[in-house]
Amino acid sequence: MAVLPLVDTVARAYRVVIAASAYGRLKPGMYTDLKLEASRLPDRTLVPARAVIERDGRPLVFVAKEGRAQWVYIVPGKSNGAETEVLPDSSTGAIPVVAGDTVLVEGHLTLTHDAPVRVVNAAERAQR
Repeated sequence: MAVLPLVDTVARAYRVVIAASAYGRLKPGMYTDLKLEASRLPDRTLVPARAVIERDGRPLVFVAKEGRAQWVYIVPGKSNGAETEVLPDSSTGAIPVVAGDTVLVEGHLTLTHDAPVRVVNAAERAQR
């Protein structure tokens, strides 16, 4: 099950993705009231799920550093479809993406390591 990180504050509702049983009682579009026992996962490193791609069968993200795209292999953890947790590397124990890194989420599918990039924020992109 995944609880998406968006909430409708008027309806006080979250969208939840679940795996339904084979009994066929749940139909698309149905809704319910329920209580979830959730645990908070503090101190997690998250990246946008759409930033995670695979090269040679290994997951990675591109990080913009000094005008260059650096690919960084990651160990993905839990994902809710919008965000993906980055786990420590098993050999070093380090998490290769840190707070403050600029993780690329658009235009990165055909990038190569160390390619020149220019980061454009959403407001600047909208003016084009």
